[in-house]
Amino acid sequence: MGGMEHAVGSAGLTPGLNRRKRIAIGVGGVAFCFLLAGLWFTFLDRSSSLPQNAGGWNPAKVGDFAEAMGACVLGTLIAVKRPSNMVGWLFLVAVSSLALTNFGQAYAAHTLIARPGSLPGGELFGFVSNIVWGVATSMLILLLLVFPTGSVLSRRWRLVAVADIGAFSLSLIASIPAAIYTWRRPFYSPPSLAGYPILARLGSYIVFPIYLAGVPVMLLLALISVVLRFRRSRGDERLQLKWFTFVTSIVVCTFIANIVVNSPLMAVVQSLALVGLWAAIAI
Repeated sequence: MGGMEHAVGSAGLTPGLNRRKRIAIGVGGVAFCFLLAGLWFTFLDRSSSLPQNAGGWNPAKVGDFAEAMGACVLGTLIAVKRPSNMVGWLFLVAVSSLALTNFGQAYAAHTLIARPGSLPGGELFGFVSNIVWGVATSMLILLLLVFPTGSVLSRRWRLVAVADIGAFSLSLIASIPAAIYTWRRPFYSPPSLAGYPILARLGSYIVFPIYLAGVPVMLLLALISVVLRFRRSRGDERLQLKWFTFVTSIVVCTFIANIVVNSPLMAVVQSLALVGLWAAIAI
């Protein structure tokens, strides 16, 4: 973990920093428990007939859980080592959304489809998972923009960060009408978009296509930022950024390919690429 320590530095011992350390451990611990519980429900329902968008026990879904757990551990360690650095907190926001998404899907599938009525709250967790799905991708883009210092390269690059936050916020808001409409059936997909209320149709026809087109562009811009930061770096930071830049290029390619192809195989490759990125950060 020497490289990570160099990247994020050492933390002070003031009461404020200690409080942030405890928050980081608490958030990371809760997220990890949610991920474990989601993995357990997914395994428990491995023989059940579930909708395709409910996940299910398969390599792609298991890879999602494994990648999220790795990010959870790494993000907690970084936030504890240097609470004042944005990198660790971006990790924790991302893994919190991944925990809610993956656990929410698994729990809703278990309580509403595999074993209806066995546990309460399936609709609520299904609703949440249908809203927060875009947060982790946005946090990844921000991570690429600010690693390892916790700040962007220049004021111009703040525009990319602002665009990223704006895009995911808009997609989150646009997801709410459809999530409300499918409250009792969170995995329901109508035969056509005409089956959705008008606000949900606006999100599906306008917001989501723009968002899906914008994500690859912002990922490519974030990759350019990483390359420029690497070219300007020196010493140990340059050595770490060499591997980070290399793996980031793979991650960006797999993300874009997964958006275009959207296959279980590409989902597994994407998870493996992300695990490689966590390793490059931890070196």
